[in-house]
Amino acid sequence: MQQPEATVENTQKIDGNNRFWAKHYAPDIRGYDHQTRRYQRVSDILDTAVRSTPERVGFSLVLPSGHCLDKTYAEIGRASDAIACYLREDLGLFPGDVAAIQLPNSIHYPVILFGAMKAGLKVTNLNPLYTPREIVHQLQDSGAKVLFGFNLFADRLQTALKDTAVEQVVIAALWELFPQAASDALRHTITDVAKLVPEYSFDHVPFEDALAQGMAHGEIRYDLSQIDPGSAAFLQYTGGTTGVSKGAELTHDNVTHVLEMLNACVHGAMQKTDHGQMSILTVIPYYHIFALIVNLMHFTAASGRNVLIPNPNPIANLKPAFDNYDIDWLTGVDTLFNGLMAQDWFQQTPPQIGLAIGGGTSLRPDTARRWSEQIGPIVEGYGMTETTCMIALSPLDGSDKPGTAGRPVPGLDIKITRSDGAPVGIGEAGELHVRGPNIATAYLNRPDASAETFADGWMATGDIVTMDAEGHLAIVDRKKDMILVSGFNVYPNELEAVIQSMPGVAEVAVVGEAHPTRGESPAAFVTRADPAVTEEKVIEYCRANLTAYKVPTQVHFLEELPKSSVGKILRKELRNC
Repeated sequence: MQQPEATVENTQKIDGNNRFWAKHYAPDIRGYDHQTRRYQRVSDILDTAVRSTPERVGFSLVLPSGHCLDKTYAEIGRASDAIACYLREDLGLFPGDVAAIQLPNSIHYPVILFGAMKAGLKVTNLNPLYTPREIVHQLQDSGAKVLFGFNLFADRLQTALKDTAVEQVVIAALWELFPQAASDALRHTITDVAKLVPEYSFDHVPFEDALAQGMAHGEIRYDLSQIDPGSAAFLQYTGGTTGVSKGAELTHDNVTHVLEMLNACVHGAMQKTDHGQMSILTVIPYYHIFALIVNLMHFTAASGRNVLIPNPNPIANLKPAFDNYDIDWLTGVDTLFNGLMAQDWFQQTPPQIGLAIGGGTSLRPDTARRWSEQIGPIVEGYGMTETTCMIALSPLDGSDKPGTAGRPVPGLDIKITRSDGAPVGIGEAGELHVRGPNIATAYLNRPDASAETFADGWMATGDIVTMDAEGHLAIVDRKKDMILVSGFNVYPNELEAVIQSMPGVAEVAVVGEAHPTRGESPAAFVTRADPAVTEEKVIEYCRANLTAYKVPTQVHFLEELPKSSVGKILRKELRNC
């Protein structure tokens, strides 16, 4: 009997030994040689932009009031030099010390971040909305010696600084860096009218004073030749693939390599503009790895403009940005894109956005379809903190495969394994492992978690995925979110996609709940666009679209689903409801 001809589909094992997907890359995607890159250290990124395009506006701050502030690369360069001097000369810090930044998106952020890098320091980014408990954990674990905070949230620091290594706190204010008249008006509105500044009494230095002290030293440039590119630049905290928040040690090498890997995919889209300079709307906060790499680092490397939104809630806060600037790129999460499309002002005069990139969580197919029909191209990126943001990216030419996160970026190795470690074949689900120059090698102070996640150059992502014969990755779910129903694997993403397609459902999240006979069973948490949606109707809809063991046994209705600061639905909080 004649045997069937062997094909990639029935012979290929995804074992890390063959980048078979590379032959399916779009023609404009470049290969990537690990030996070739533009930068050695993070500080080189801004320095290069300052040298090549000093008078080009690099950062524009947009407030809900309509106030806008533009700063050129030369201005950002000078201010960051001054902060470097302040850190080294006034505070007496040394290369390798840690600076903590706890700010919303603002002009201060690139000034402080690049200033710390020019001083040879490491940076750890904190969410301004962290509770004192969360602040204490990160400050203690990172060993930060200086903290740059924000006056609107400074009361959270009142009890958080004790028992940390922090020697100096610098507090920034939103009105700083504006021309005097605008600064005075904003100060009055924020402090006297809106009364948004809380009371706090700990010792601190205003950011303007720190900047002035640094500038008083004149032009000092520090020799960074002793800073090993393989040493940590960022201690980027994440829940990661195991338990409590941990600091992923992201090196200068990780950052500079990932910029080349990203540029290999998107360089063509960086040249399509009618107004001479690419601009990106920065809604996702810089303390998140997505915005840190794609918005701040990549657009600075391209001498582009970051249009900064300090607070995207309510979503009408974004309107002045679209009114005042041409927006070429927008990075966001599913809830942001849906939120914009629900705004009358956005729909009445849709902006000409050249490219939207979704990340942080999977784009729902309906969101991607409506955005592409109404606004323009939208693609999905996939990555995590430990991979310095990048694993895969959908093709920019519209040839993406619905329901997938694109192909692995150039320079990355992939293997997908079963629970016993054996590689899977095409189309089979397993845990994704990645290897490349953008992958962190350890968690700070966490040898056990590091050993569990990083081994022999590979990182176990904790994501269950499949890959097709052309290299498209489909995210099935998080390994830890998988629900085990009577021995069957149930993936919340699948159930959420089904329930989301039901008329009258606004948002949905699915988690596992303990069940007396099945071990676990799915529970759906739903927000309604139509109050006529009931538990019975949701379950009936699921029965028509899902195998019986996947159908939720309970449906809970909420006014709002819990979300992270970037709009990512927090399943872990729903488990405690």
